[in-house]
Amino acid sequence: MILTPKYFQFGAQRHDERTVYRLIRASVLMVIVFSIGTFGYWFLSDGHTLLECMYMTVITLTTVGFSEVIQISGNPKLELFTIVLIFFGMGTVLYFVSALMTFILEGEMRDLIWSRRMEKKITKLSGHFILAGFGQTGAHVLPRLIEQGKKVVVIERELRENLQACVTKDAMYVLGDATEDNTLLKAGIKSAAGIIFSLGNDKDNLFGTITARGLNPNLVIIAKGEEQSSRQKFIMAGASKVIFPNEIGAAKMASEVIKI
Repeated sequence: MILTPKYFQFGAQRHDERTVYRLIRASVLMVIVFSIGTFGYWFLSDGHTLLECMYMTVITLTTVGFSEVIQISGNPKLELFTIVLIFFGMGTVLYFVSALMTFILEGEMRDLIWSRRMEKKITKLSGHFILAGFGQTGAHVLPRLIEQGKKVVVIERELRENLQACVTKDAMYVLGDATEDNTLLKAGIKSAAGIIFSLGNDKDNLFGTITARGLNPNLVIIAKGEEQSSRQKFIMAGASKVIFPNEIGAAKMASEVIKI
């Protein structure tokens, strides 16, 4: 079973469509104005290169005050063109900057708000489960825990789209390294009932098991293993049980073949 909209609905995207369309529209207008300015100076001036005309357009639109490479004074056509370019161009530049800042700040603010809300929710949890690692195995574990009515906190290193799907009433997330004390504490390991380590390799899962056991001696720890030789190490590290997905999958495949 994989994650589907049946289990998750995105509470809010990093950027809504209006913000994206506004930035695209502002960018297109900016390109149009810049092109009009560049080619306008190129056609109206004598002997100036496109690079010089581009430079003239930039300093005109941004009003930085550098020296003019094209002599405007005394040329009515260039003076009139520059007035029109400034009049329409400045508005376009301000619109573009506003759209860009909204696009950047909106994403950062939403991430900050989500993070704060998540921390508040997690501090109120008790008897919940922590899923460390949201890869292929974790994506199958999570919906089953939710089906059983369990409260779950997912730990992952970075915010991905499939992890954003956890922002629901059914699951929460913490960004960070699941082998570190601070990350596990943020996930509420002190009050958790159990943790499942489904990280990328035995080394990380083993180290995470040691860390988790040290933080909560009564915690049920289920660790994913890759090599059978590591089973005893996991047990010694404090794992309650070690699961080998490859072994289970191979046994299942063999049993299906036998039925033929």
